[in-house]
Amino acid sequence: FGACPAYSVTVYGDGTVVYEGVDFVKVEGTRTAQIPQEKVIELVNDFYEIGFFELRDRYEQQVSDLPSQTTSITIDGSTKTVFRYGFEPEKLAELEDRIDEVAGTEKWVK
Repeated sequence: FGACPAYSVTVYGDGTVVYEGVDFVKVEGTRTAQIPQEKVIELVNDFYEIGFFELRDRYEQQVSDLPSQTTSITIDGSTKTVFRYGFEPEKLAELEDRIDEVAGTEKWVK
């Protein structure tokens, strides 16, 4: 309901970043960038470090007008997706921030 940024960012194994700005972002539409493959490897390791594959598929707080995020990863053809509405778990929120940091979304979102 609010003015939270609405966008998606996809980071591919070769370092390609695809951003899609929808609403309440600095840049609407699609943008692409390239990051070093080492950063992609670090990001994948971050998923493993927080136990992403063991997280529940959904985390929802029973309040209105919070931001929501969907985070997913595909490795060897297998995909794990987690939807989060609210502030928990903290380690997932930190991973989402890390994805934005590595992908460099700030230049398009803020």
